[in-house]
Amino acid sequence: MKNFLRAVKLAFRNRGTLFGAVACSMLIAVVWGGNIGVLYPILEVAESGKSIPQWADDQIEQAHENAALKRRELEAVEAGLAAAAADQAGALRSQKQLVEARLVAEQQTAERLTQLRPYLRRLPGDPFQMIVLLIGVVMVSTIIKGVAIVVQANLMARLVGRLSIDLQRQFFSHTLKMDPETYHKEGTSSLMTHMMADIGAVSAGVNTLFGGSLREPLKMIVCLAGAAMISWRLLLFSLLLTPIAAYVIHRLALSLRRAMNRALDTGVELGRVVFEAFHGLPMVQSYTMEAEENRKFHDISRVSYLKSLRTAFYGSLSKPLTEMLGIGVVCFALCSGAYLVLNQETHLMGVRMSDRPLGWPSLLVFYGFLVSLSDPARRLADVYSTLQQGLTGADRLYPILDQPARIQSPDAPAPLPGKVSRVAFKNVTFGYDPAEPVLHDVNLSMTSGDAIAVVGSNGCGKSTMASLLSRFYDPQQGAVEVDGIDVRGVALEDLRKRIAVVSQQSTLFDTTIRANIRYGSLGATDEQVADAARRAHADAFIRQAEDGYDTGVGQAGSRLSGGQRQRVILARAILRDPEVLILDEATNQIDPESEYLIHESIRSFIKGRLAIMITHRLSTLELADRIVVMDAGRIVDFATYNELHERCDLFRRLCTSSFRKSA
Repeated sequence: MKNFLRAVKLAFRNRGTLFGAVACSMLIAVVWGGNIGVLYPILEVAESGKSIPQWADDQIEQAHENAALKRRELEAVEAGLAAAAADQAGALRSQKQLVEARLVAEQQTAERLTQLRPYLRRLPGDPFQMIVLLIGVVMVSTIIKGVAIVVQANLMARLVGRLSIDLQRQFFSHTLKMDPETYHKEGTSSLMTHMMADIGAVSAGVNTLFGGSLREPLKMIVCLAGAAMISWRLLLFSLLLTPIAAYVIHRLALSLRRAMNRALDTGVELGRVVFEAFHGLPMVQSYTMEAEENRKFHDISRVSYLKSLRTAFYGSLSKPLTEMLGIGVVCFALCSGAYLVLNQETHLMGVRMSDRPLGWPSLLVFYGFLVSLSDPARRLADVYSTLQQGLTGADRLYPILDQPARIQSPDAPAPLPGKVSRVAFKNVTFGYDPAEPVLHDVNLSMTSGDAIAVVGSNGCGKSTMASLLSRFYDPQQGAVEVDGIDVRGVALEDLRKRIAVVSQQSTLFDTTIRANIRYGSLGATDEQVADAARRAHADAFIRQAEDGYDTGVGQAGSRLSGGQRQRVILARAILRDPEVLILDEATNQIDPESEYLIHESIRSFIKGRLAIMITHRLSTLELADRIVVMDAGRIVDFATYNELHERCDLFRRLCTSSFRKSA
């Protein structure tokens, strides 16, 4: 509930829209009950054949006559009480109280109708005209109610639309700031489920809260108030079954929430299976794993189906339970009211139900109010179910939003110099799991103008060093420094603007080539984009494309070859004009011609910059001034190619054909 209330608080940003919707709900409820209340004068006119003014005059005269009778009866009881023996006095005193109560009720009725008589006499004197007038009132009020329903629906659509956008923006912005560890822990399919399904459930819950869950109870309150005006004691007597039904519905709601939570968890798993199969479709087909993927999908979809059935079962119980409550109340009231009217009694089982005996018109309107409770009560079953979904969605969504990013800019960041001149790893120890370090006491110093290659077997920590420099992670021990400043004390934006990364996992977005090159340098002109493409040896194939620089690359660059993708990514890095360039296996999976062109681009571009090249390929080592050799998270040696070839056994083994093949 606490998380859902946070979404409700967010909706209060649109107070005008919210209050307008609430006002419409109140108007709908008042008109709903008012139309039922109009039945009373219609029934009185139809039964008596007299107009309302005539009926009021008769009622006043009748009340005066009844009061006179009760006075005489009271005098007789008082006289009897004065002469009665002690054992009879108790019964006479009880009778006296009843007569006094009836006398007061008749006097109050006469007084109330006498006060209203001047206003009632303005109504038509003809009974038929009176009924036509009342029916006209019902028609006009129904039109007003219809307009209010339309206005409220549009106001709620506006409110919920803004709330959904606000939540999606908040969640999307939060996700973009996630550190890699949290992102991989949550997973793409899970985040997408939170983004779409959970936010949708929360929005629907808020829509229901200020729509149905406000409008329907208000309609019920108006109906209850109308019934209470006729006989509040009879109303309370009729509602004796309510606490039992309320407890059952509450227990059902708890079961429904648990079932929905389990169903949503299975939905996330189903989304993961589908996402991975679609994302890796070429691999699935090439390894003829269609049957296995179908089996996995069938298994998880069956579990999802069974859990959805359980959720549907609990949800379906709410309607009949609510309807049984409504019918039970009405049937109980029917029996009680019929007894009172048929016997002209004011008491039921020794308990006073009314001050005056009820007439059939009053009782029928009383039943009308109770029956009218059934429609909003029935709708409340759907409202309750939707609210439970909203509560569940909020409880799943907000823990993600509340999870702070592990990597954040400091409150008072230290400024970096105008140009990075030195990068150093000082006694750096790091592990994705702190108990299992990937890097052990790493010390390395690099200066601007250096071209440093980092080599080693898979899993030795090469890419991890690049991630620490870009501060996607922070070391558990030691520090990564830029010009003597710990990167943890530098603003993330300031640090990452100085660095460009080109890797085999670098992403192209499903837009134009021009937009992909300009990504990260949005202020660049078309001429600067074209110049970066030429320097990356990409301009030629781009101009031969169907729409040149405005050619779409497809999802993840699927319309380009591997070499073309890498050259576009390199052009993006060149356009960014970084002070530190990180090449992480940038040419590992491309053809020799593309590799040659990319190397030519890199050779000219890295002059005067710090270039860090993580590679398995000997051809890339030709670009390096010095080479870092790593093994099991430690730096084994750091020297030129020739020096390492002479003195480092591990480097010589890495240079063998067996290593190149394994890479």
